[in-house]
Amino acid sequence: MLAVGASGLMSGFHFFFIFNILVISNYWNQTVMMLSFRHVVTLSLMLAFFSEAVWATDCRKTAYTFTYQSEVDQFYRERCDRVKGSVTVTNRNLNYDGLANLSVVEKHLTLSTAVTDISGLRNLTAVGGHLRLQYGTSQTGRSLKNLDSLRRFEYLGGDLDITGTSLERLYLPQLTQIGGTLETGRRNYYYYRNNLKVVDLPNLSSVGNFRMVSGPLYALSLPKLTSVRG
Repeated sequence: MLAVGASGLMSGFHFFFIFNILVISNYWNQTVMMLSFRHVVTLSLMLAFFSEAVWATDCRKTAYTFTYQSEVDQFYRERCDRVKGSVTVTNRNLNYDGLANLSVVEKHLTLSTAVTDISGLRNLTAVGGHLRLQYGTSQTGRSLKNLDSLRRFEYLGGDLDITGTSLERLYLPQLTQIGGTLETGRRNYYYYRNNLKVVDLPNLSSVGNFRMVSGPLYALSLPKLTSVRG
């Protein structure tokens, strides 16, 4: 009797144990499936996010000087939009459309007026240091006459130096701040005559200082300027 009772008890225990294992296994499978589904959804969202974020990354190098077309093309392939150092654009014979991703230069940007088409910089929004234009002419004698391509440019931390260049029109519709000096007529204690005729900065509210001393300036429009710190 005791043996039978013990055997029946063990059989009942085995049944209960196996039943619970099956229940737990089924619950686990459902849970894993649910977690897997959530994981897939989460992963999909992350991939979607990073596929967009790849256009907002630091560039591999800290500074760029574009001398050859291959350097511009390589910059485009990097798919980055922020240079943590300086950028120099001086070669008049290059196609700069490969710079279209660039939005921020944390230090200085130097442009030669021999580069007559700067539309490749159309998405530039901020330069942390100086924006300098260097005098130069193209092989056809043409030179840069305006910065109209920089229509999204909003912030300049240093000087805007266009001294001694061929620039005739300075129109930057989104620029709100120049941390340094707006300089159009002096460099290294010498005065240069320049060709600047129009300065139109409709949203500029703050500038460190002015140095506008030469050139046939016909129109100066700074309707929102409220602060000159120099």
